[in-house]
Amino acid sequence: MKPYSGFEKFFARALSAVPGIKEQVKKAYRAINYYANTNKRPFLSDYKVTKAAANEHEAFFGYYDKTPENSTATFLVYHCASHPTHVKPEPNKPIAIKLKDLHSKEERVAGQSLAYNWQQGTKLQWLSNNTFIYNLFDEDKGSYRARIFDASLKKETALIDYPIYDCFNDDFALSLNFDRLAQLRPDYGYRNLKKQSSLNDNKNDGLFYIDLSQNKTHLLVSLQDIVNISYHASMAEAKHKVNHIMISPGGQRFIFLHRWFLKSGNRIDRLLVADTSGKTIKVLADDGMVSHCCWLDNTKVIAYMRHQSHGNAFYKICINTSSVELLSEKIQYVGDGHPSIYNNKMLFDSYPDRAGMKHLFVFDLNKQELEILGSFLEPLRFYGETRCDLHPRWSRDGNSIYFDSVHEGKRGLYRLSLKP
Repeated sequence: MKPYSGFEKFFARALSAVPGIKEQVKKAYRAINYYANTNKRPFLSDYKVTKAAANEHEAFFGYYDKTPENSTATFLVYHCASHPTHVKPEPNKPIAIKLKDLHSKEERVAGQSLAYNWQQGTKLQWLSNNTFIYNLFDEDKGSYRARIFDASLKKETALIDYPIYDCFNDDFALSLNFDRLAQLRPDYGYRNLKKQSSLNDNKNDGLFYIDLSQNKTHLLVSLQDIVNISYHASMAEAKHKVNHIMISPGGQRFIFLHRWFLKSGNRIDRLLVADTSGKTIKVLADDGMVSHCCWLDNTKVIAYMRHQSHGNAFYKICINTSSVELLSEKIQYVGDGHPSIYNNKMLFDSYPDRAGMKHLFVFDLNKQELEILGSFLEPLRFYGETRCDLHPRWSRDGNSIYFDSVHEGKRGLYRLSLKP
């Protein structure tokens, strides 16, 4: 590992006051370090790493909080792009949704979509052992929707009139305005609408509840309601959005990020939790920076964020008491990553170090032991909106890890086997 120094991280935080300049300095500095430090090996690992999706095109799954396997590990779903992924997504170029039978190894196209980005794809995710869902753009209606597909029947079984973000089984989904997201954070939004949403309308936008069986959607919590909770003076002239909705394992609650953008371009974050009725909502973290989170169980959340006690680090938050504690001193300085939990182990990754290598980690929460599972190169042409975070996810049995990577020069879905 060739991590950035404390001084370099301090300098990067100082440049946050001028976002435009920071982005240019960051890109140039990354290139200098990349050529000075990169070795000749695209990846390093003591474990067996194979392609999970064997095809001639570029492949990826999406975000870290979902797994491509169904519950019995008989099917695998993923995205496939026949066009280059080191350039920004183009609204007129679709990507395919592919279904792989893990027993016969047969792969087939289950559909395609124009509504996607390189970080989260189409929000592809399993609803049950046989059904999965993904977002699409209906060109005739000029709106985003979601399609449910049955892997056993090999056909579409429902079309939902609003795009999903996170789902609780096949019962309900929570969502947001992907057009607002595209304007404020294009990494995660869709680019298909010609008439953009008003960023000043906070009363009719926010978090949406979707009854999947009835195909009915309603505004659950408005952005204005969210702004009014523990109001900050900095919110007055800002542009607001919500992002990264995550439903608890039991389905009673969900967490999400509220982010607002100042005229200077600076962004302020906070983490909130609500019940799925939208009636009970409170702030969990409010120190200006919250990055990636996951549910530890139904009452606890792990988040990489800023806190007055130890600065930027992984913390454990109790939903009921709002208490915050450092997750572990052993990983306090490892840096930001995308966490997920299997039993007592936390899987997470890193951003590229000075050599352009991204690292996979697993941390045993009981033994307080950290292991590096592998390191994978990210070529310079994958940057910003086209970057390829590893976004690691556990297999259903916990014996393997799926991750996206570009260490072979194009986007691919890989599997790392923890067992011989």
